[in-house]
Amino acid sequence: ADSIYKKLIDNDIQPLLDDRDISAGNMFSDNDLIGTPIQIIIGKRYQDGNEVEIKDRLANEYISVSSQSCIETVLKIL
Repeated sequence: ADSIYKKLIDNDIQPLLDDRDISAGNMFSDNDLIGTPIQIIIGKRYQDGNEVEIKDRLANEYISVSSQSCIETVLKIL
């Protein structure tokens, strides 16, 4: 998460890292209230396969990508 966060900053994207010790559902609800256009979800099931899930709120779709291509995918969405 920290590596992706730093790469987003390097690409002039203002990320919000939610690493609070609360349930994922609460994090998603708060994120929806804030209205962020893209969510990058890094969960336990994605760590094993070195993948992350990207939610594009405008298109209302989820995309699973490798952590290496995460930044490229976000830039394409933006």
